[in-house]
Amino acid sequence: AGYRDAMGHEHHRRIELKSPSVLQCVDTLGGDECSVVVRWRLCPADWILTPDGIESKVAAIKIKSKNSVELRLVYSSESTHYLCQTEVPVFEVISTTPVTIATIIDCL
Repeated sequence: AGYRDAMGHEHHRRIELKSPSVLQCVDTLGGDECSVVVRWRLCPADWILTPDGIESKVAAIKIKSKNSVELRLVYSSESTHYLCQTEVPVFEVISTTPVTIATIIDCL
């Protein structure tokens, strides 16, 4: 699946189930050189950043890219019920276009 906006920026995503517990998602982002962020909302857990991803007792997420990427763990508000907000962990992968980012999610 993918799209291109009126300014020529593109985002294409390919998802593949590698095994019953491993999912690979490949994001290809293009267009004029600009900063991009791929965000993964995570379940509440004790997440720890690693040099190539993030992990917890729930899952290990690895990032692969030929380009340089910055990895961050931030927190954001989420509202799944009316008038109820909770803070959730968000894994951010930051780079500049054009870039291809492979995210491998291994559910432990």
